[in-house]
Formats: sequence, structure tokens, C-alpha cells
Amino acid sequence: MGIRAIPLERWREFLKAQNLSILRTKGGHEMWGNDDLNLIRSIVVQSHVPVVPMTNIHTCLRTLGISNSEFEQLLKKKKILNVDAIRPKESKETYFAITYLHNNSSQRCVSVCAPNKTIAADKFYFEHGYKSPIVSIDKQAND
Repeated sequence: MGIRAIPLERWREFLKAQNLSILRTKGGHEMWGNDDLNLIRSIVVQSHVPVVPMTNIHTCLRTLGISNSEFEQLLKKKKILNVDAIRPKESKETYFAITYLHNNSSQRCVSVCAPNKTIAADKFYFEHGYKSPIVSIDKQAND
């Protein structure tokens, strides 16, 4: 079906269920976050618009590490739950081996914990300042 725009109040309900709170408000925007989640950026909500556009939803879901299918599952419920309530236990913490070019010559590898490859890449770039290109991202085998 795909993600569509949703009412602002329903979006706020979703963010609260993910243990986020309003950090500050400036003009017609609310900045949401939670220090415990180690988000790479705040979730910005346009509070002066009654509907949250689909592009904003996609950006925020990527920041939170929530897939589109997980989001759709959560919205189907009358009361929105935290994403951990619908995730299988083993998928909550997955380690990825990221191989990257160091100084554009030698390859190095690091381990990153994230719910999916996209978030693992975001975390890597956030920590390494977008200086080193990624060669590959592979899921590490469980010990």
C-alpha cells in the first residue's frame, strides 16, 4: 500500500509511543528527540500544518531506524505501540561489518550495531564524518 500523509495528532501519538518528547519549539516547528536513543539528528515536525507529508515521514522513519512495513503495522493498531513490541527479539540488535576505504587506499572494517543496513551506514558516516567511502555492508553471523 505504501505510506501516505497522516494527521498531525496521529504522528505525535506515534512519536510519543517511540519514547520521544518535544525538545524545543521554534516558529511553526517542533524538535523531538530522546537522549537515550542516540539519534543522529532530531525529528522535526511542522506544527503549523495539520497533516504530516509522506516525505517527512520517510525521513523521520529512517532517522528512527523503523522500516516502512513496521510503521504500517503500528498504524493499523488502534493504540500505537513502541516499535519493539512488534519486532522479533533477535532483530532488535543486529551487528553489521562495514568495510570502507581508509585514506582512499587500504580497506578497513568496523562493526556497527543497528536495526538495518541503512541505519548502519548512517551511523558509520555520522561517526566518521563522511570522509571514508563504504565498500560493503554485511550482516555479521551470531556467535
